[in-house]
Amino acid sequence: MNPKPQDIYGKIITGEKESWVLFQNGTCVVFTEPQADYKQAAVKKLREAGEARGGGESGDFSVMKLKDLPGWIVSYFAPGIFNYISPEEFEGGNPSDIAIGMVARKKRNSDSASGVVIHTEAKG
Repeated sequence: MNPKPQDIYGKIITGEKESWVLFQNGTCVVFTEPQADYKQAAVKKLREAGEARGGGESGDFSVMKLKDLPGWIVSYFAPGIFNYISPEEFEGGNPSDIAIGMVARKKRNSDSASGVVIHTEAKG
C-alpha cells in the first residue's frame, strides 16, 4: 500500500513551527511564519512563483534523494515550494535528476493552475 502524500510530507517536514499546505498533484508550500489563511497564502505564493519552465529561474530545480523514504524531494528557486516524487512514477531503472525535475515541474504547474488544496498542516 502506497503512503498518502500528506503522510510523506508529515515525515519530511518536522520543524515545530513549519506549517504546510499540500496541493492536489503533490506540490507542497511550507511556511515558517503564521498565516491568517494558509490555503489562500499557499495559492498566492505558488502563483507568484510563476510557471516552472526551462530557460528561467522559475524552472530551476534541485533534486535531493531521501534517506529514510523512497523517492526524491524537488525544490525550486522560490523558497518553501517542494514536490515529492516517488520512484513508482518511473518505469524501472534509475531516473536522472533531469527526469525527476521535469515530473516535478509538471505537477507544480498543474497545482498552480488549479489551486486545489487537499491538506493543510498548521503549527506554531
